[in-house]
Amino acid sequence: MSSPNAPSDTLLTAGFSGKTVIVTGGAGGLGKAYVRAYLRAGANVVVNDRGTDLSGEGSDASIVASLEATLLGEFGETVRSRMLFDTSDVGTAEGAAELLKKTETAFGVPHALVTSAGALRDKPFLKMGPDDLEAVLHATFRTTFHATQAFARLVVPTKKPARIVNTLSMSAFSGSLAQSNFSAANAAILGLMRTASIELQKHRITVNAVAPLAKTRMTETLPMFHSVDTLTPEHVVPAVFYLSSDLVGDRTGYVLGVAGSRMYSLRTVESHGRFKEEAGGLWTPEEIQDHWSSIVK
Repeated sequence: MSSPNAPSDTLLTAGFSGKTVIVTGGAGGLGKAYVRAYLRAGANVVVNDRGTDLSGEGSDASIVASLEATLLGEFGETVRSRMLFDTSDVGTAEGAAELLKKTETAFGVPHALVTSAGALRDKPFLKMGPDDLEAVLHATFRTTFHATQAFARLVVPTKKPARIVNTLSMSAFSGSLAQSNFSAANAAILGLMRTASIELQKHRITVNAVAPLAKTRMTETLPMFHSVDTLTPEHVVPAVFYLSSDLVGDRTGYVLGVAGSRMYSLRTVESHGRFKEEAGGLWTPEEIQDHWSSIVK
C-alpha cells in the first residue's frame, strides 16, 4: 500500500522505467520517500545506508533489512529483482567505490545518484568539540563528496548523460543556531555541487541540489514541526524526480528549495556595490564605514 502522502502516478512521468538510481541515506525519511517513488516509477533502485543513529554513530544493518521487508510488503515480490541494498560507508573513497561496483554488477551503469545522508550533533559553537565536527562532516559532507566522485568516475568513460542530485540544508546559506558543524558541512556540499556542475557539464552530467524543509527524523523535534503535517518528504519527491530525470535537460548547478507546496530557487547574489574613482580606487576603512549601506545594498 502506498503512503497517503505519496505522489500520485500522474506526477511520476519522468521516464525512469528500467533506469538505475542510487540513493544514499536511503533508509531515512527523505531517502525512503525517494526510494518508494523510484520503485513506483519502474526504476532499479540501489539503497545505501549504514543504519547509523542521528549523531552518525554506530551501524545497524537491520534498518536496511527492515526497509527491504517493508518495500516487498508494499510492492510485492516482483520488485525484489529491482532492488539492491548496501551498507558500505560511502564517507570513504573505498566504500563509495564498492557501492558503485556493486551497482554496476547488478544493474549496469546507473543513470542517477541522489545523496541524502547526514547527521546532527548540535552544540553551541564555543562548546563544539573535534569529534562533533568530524562525525557530522563524515556523515554529511564526505558521504556526498565520495559518492558523487565515484558515480562520476564510473559514468564519464561511458559518455552517457547522467544526473546527480545532492541534498543540502538551508543552513548552508543562512547558518543555524548550535549547528556550526552541520552548517559548515552543508556549505561544503554547496561548493562541491557548484564546482562539480561546472566540471562535469562537458560530460553531459548535470549536478543539482535540493534544499528541503520537511519533517523527518532530523527535524521532527524542532518546535516548528510540532503538529505540522504539510511539510512531508513526499513533497520533496517531485523536485528530486525532475532534477534526476532527462526533463532537466542541461540545467545544472541549481538549488531547488522545497517547503511543502512551495518550490523556489536558492542562489548567492552579490550587491551592486559602490565604486571609488579617486585615489586609484583604494578604500580606507573609514570610507567603508561611511558608505557601508551603499556597498552592501
